[in-house]
Amino acid sequence: MTNATLLKTLQQYDCDVRNIFFSPDGLLFAPIPSDGGCISFYYTSTGDLQSTTANYDEMIWDIQFSSDAKFVLTAYDDGIARLCSTETGELVREFTDVSEDGYERMFAAVFTPDGENIITGTDIVQVWDIHTGELEQSLLGTGDRDNLPVASPEAMANVIMDSHEIWSLGFSPDNKFLISTSSKTATLRLWDTRTWTLRFETHGRSLSFSPDGKTFVTAGGANGIQLWDLETLTVHQTFQGGSPRFSPDGKIIATGAASHKINLWDVETGDFKHALCGYGTNMPSILFTPNSQTLVSNAGRIVHIWDIATGRLEYLLEDHERLIHNFVLAPAGNVLATGSRDHSVRLWDIETGVCLQVLEGHEDEVYGVQFSPDGSRLVTSSEDGRVFLWKIEQ
Repeated sequence: MTNATLLKTLQQYDCDVRNIFFSPDGLLFAPIPSDGGCISFYYTSTGDLQSTTANYDEMIWDIQFSSDAKFVLTAYDDGIARLCSTETGELVREFTDVSEDGYERMFAAVFTPDGENIITGTDIVQVWDIHTGELEQSLLGTGDRDNLPVASPEAMANVIMDSHEIWSLGFSPDNKFLISTSSKTATLRLWDTRTWTLRFETHGRSLSFSPDGKTFVTAGGANGIQLWDLETLTVHQTFQGGSPRFSPDGKIIATGAASHKINLWDVETGDFKHALCGYGTNMPSILFTPNSQTLVSNAGRIVHIWDIATGRLEYLLEDHERLIHNFVLAPAGNVLATGSRDHSVRLWDIETGVCLQVLEGHEDEVYGVQFSPDGSRLVTSSEDGRVFLWKIEQ
């Protein structure tokens, strides 16, 4: 049976801590205070402090560890992305928006998969050399779907992308495409990472790839949810609802519905499979187990456990007294952790619906709940400013 013991109480933050990030190798983690400031890096095994960055006194919009966990990249409210050493906490390099308007906020910053470049998003997308800090390219945007730009990879374009914020940046599973989302114009773009030319553009607010990277789904536009073939850039299926999510095996798409239910769809055929109901006026959040057999959903203080094949409700997890702020599955998919407004964290057995343990100690609402990549640790954080490291034993 899974059991958690408190390993360490970390430093007391002056504000609430709502997000926790682990390095790719799982050896470090970083709690992020809601008002920004400095970032501290802790050893996952012990909770001991490794290093702390300077306090830039700015809200942090995005954070990412490098693949080797030696650096961390952060996007700040002052329009600057900062690259810092996780070993020493020292600033290595700054990447500042150099567009003509000099946008004030930087909402997104990511490493390219090969680690040679930094990509930032303000009101434009910019590509930087990570070693020199020099701007290599500002990506060209257009609102004309019939006239996609063709740019020489040697030449630098510097064209404003609709003069609206770039909210998020990401990569396709094969790393051949960069995804950018623009907020106010509800514009989604795919960029070819070999030439940095625009490959695809449509209206919408979210774009996500299937696990095999052969298709992607867009949502938030006038045409609802559309499943696209990446090779042909044609619509393969259309689904109703919003907030689409692929199952890990790529066979099912779950969507939210206006009637506050979850709809399950067959990706290959587009056929409707099941409607998962019982959420009142709340729109649920969802998680798939790694084996794609179970869907976990939450709206309010109750968690629902569903069998995907049959659409049958297996369990209701009702022990929390107040709203659940966050819930996360252990990497193996067998244990669920929930953090609540009732100041507690609970561990649940997914296969039986049994509450395994109540983790107490936080004195305010629990927002941050995150397992380490190997599942041996759990980090929880609260509005009381405290961060707890728990040891998980099976």
